[in-house]
Amino acid sequence: MAPNATKKRLGFTLIELLVTIAIMAMLLAVLMPALRSARISARRIACQANLKQIALAWHMYLDDNDGYFYQAEDAHNNFGGWTGTDQRDVARPLNRYFGLPLKTDNRQDAEIFRCPGDRGEEFFGKNAYAYFGNSYQTNLMLVGSGEMAKFSTLPGAVIELHSEIERYLENVRRDSVHEPTRLLLVGDHQWFFETQLFTPDDKGWHGKVRHYCLAFLDGHTDFLKIHPGLYIAEKYRTLPFRQLDAMARLAQP
Repeated sequence: MAPNATKKRLGFTLIELLVTIAIMAMLLAVLMPALRSARISARRIACQANLKQIALAWHMYLDDNDGYFYQAEDAHNNFGGWTGTDQRDVARPLNRYFGLPLKTDNRQDAEIFRCPGDRGEEFFGKNAYAYFGNSYQTNLMLVGSGEMAKFSTLPGAVIELHSEIERYLENVRRDSVHEPTRLLLVGDHQWFFETQLFTPDDKGWHGKVRHYCLAFLDGHTDFLKIHPGLYIAEKYRTLPFRQLDAMARLAQP
């Protein structure tokens, strides 16, 4: 027998190497979407945890203020967070319930107001947290006295509805609003403007078009699709005032 006949072959042949690479590529193709989905899901869970705490802070604010909602210019953005690069140097009333100064220039202070999915550059090359100091928006129909009338580009029936909403918005209280279990309180930035047809084809931050993390007035959270133009939808309502429901249904597309 020849001496070399008993030697074991070492290493891979080219065919074996190519097959191994092909198998690894197939495994990566299967795993990558799952990993991406897991990352998106983790961000969504963290975002909803933030919103649950923010909803609780809103209730603490209401308890301390005889049930009256905070009213100020841009209150839907400025209810909490840091100053932001937009230089909104105003006191942010919910900060106190997180042990934060009412005004802070340190973005690291206010991480509770940052959604982990807020990673884009939609606002002059910055994300919402960097620009506004807050990744979230409160329902403008609760805190936007003097703001609803600014929606002047919407259809006439909507303008009339907004004028009526303004009448109820001044000094609105928690006990004057309807269906807290269905009433949206706060959510990912732009969610409210999505209801007003302002952001066509918005992709959101959590992997689904027109879907947002949202907290309701009763404190529970959900991940919901927002329907443009609907003030009263199957799973939620944005309109706090039952007296205007009939008018809102006429204004809906």
